[in-house]
Amino acid sequence: MGLGKASSGGHEERPDHVAANVTAYGEDGVGVHALEILEEADSYNRWIADFFRSHLGEANLELGAGRGTLSKIVGETHRVVPFEISEPQRRFVEQRFAGHPRVLPCRSDVFDCRDWGAFDCVYSANVLEHIEDDEAILSHCARLLRPSAWCVAFVPAHRWLYSRFDRKIGHFRRYGRADARRLMRLESEDTVLELRQFRYVNMPGALGWFLKMRVLESTSIQSKDAEIVGRLVPVIRMLDALHLPFGQNAVLVWQRTR
Repeated sequence: MGLGKASSGGHEERPDHVAANVTAYGEDGVGVHALEILEEADSYNRWIADFFRSHLGEANLELGAGRGTLSKIVGETHRVVPFEISEPQRRFVEQRFAGHPRVLPCRSDVFDCRDWGAFDCVYSANVLEHIEDDEAILSHCARLLRPSAWCVAFVPAHRWLYSRFDRKIGHFRRYGRADARRLMRLESEDTVLELRQFRYVNMPGALGWFLKMRVLESTSIQSKDAEIVGRLVPVIRMLDALHLPFGQNAVLVWQRTR
């Protein structure tokens, strides 16, 4: 997980969320622990990467690389520039991919990137929910895209699944159809980013999250959770094909149209 500069706009929960992000993704934070555990679920991470795969091009940008789990998968076939604002995680990614032929050196704040029109795809997984002003960062990323290029985000879904754990790791929101309408068309400078797809995925995960995080009020993820998710991926894929009306996550796909 990594995020760009937080908005300076008013938000009554902003101090708590920003502090939670800093704590959760610092050295030995709960967010880092979750990333380490989920990296063990290779089939799950490849399922996530498949939502980006058809939109990748010659030059790609990963927003919030975390420990480089998805950078590793994407880097097997495509060139990617990872961005990660957490200094401990950025150092880890730099060391992990030093000399890699397709994963380029990790950079920090995407708002400092001025490589206008340089990328075929900007993608992120479980990142936008950590950013208070998601519209601002999406608009900035639109300027980094080539005309007709893509921005893809994999995010946690449904406000009714928002839990103590979400708050603990700095989530400002979980995404639903109201957010899809809010993010339908983003205009900034000389660019337009239009939402082409919004869909819920991972129905079994939604049920498991509701039980573990809402009913039982857990505030951590364990290795056994990654094992269960890994075993369920074939079922998740089959159910995703049905385009069910709810899921643990949502996928949003935008295209730069101007």
